[in-house]
Amino acid sequence: MLTGAANGFISPHARYVAATQADGAGLVWRTEDAQPVFSLFDTQEIIWSPDETLAVIRKGNDDLWLVSATSEVLGQFTLPPVSQRQLQHDWWLPHINIQWSPDSQQIAYAYGWVVWLFGVR
Repeated sequence: MLTGAANGFISPHARYVAATQADGAGLVWRTEDAQPVFSLFDTQEIIWSPDETLAVIRKGNDDLWLVSATSEVLGQFTLPPVSQRQLQHDWWLPHINIQWSPDSQQIAYAYGWVVWLFGVR
């Protein structure tokens, strides 16, 4: 059981839901039977693939973890640092944006005007 949830996340077809506390600890559940699937730690955001077989977890240090729907960690991506000049220039832009390709094959990670693409399959 999770008390004091600060953030909630839901997969595209509502097969999975997640909740995290302010410290990033949390749980992911299957909605069909309300059973916990896996625990989370140091989690800022969860973005499920359109087919719901994978998820990207953005950690507190902004690293990305690629996990299967059954919690297997399939990969970790450490992003290169963004320069102070880019931060000052892009102060009005959203901090971080993570999107899946419609076919669940790639992840786009945007920070200011900088975009990284990761192939995941």
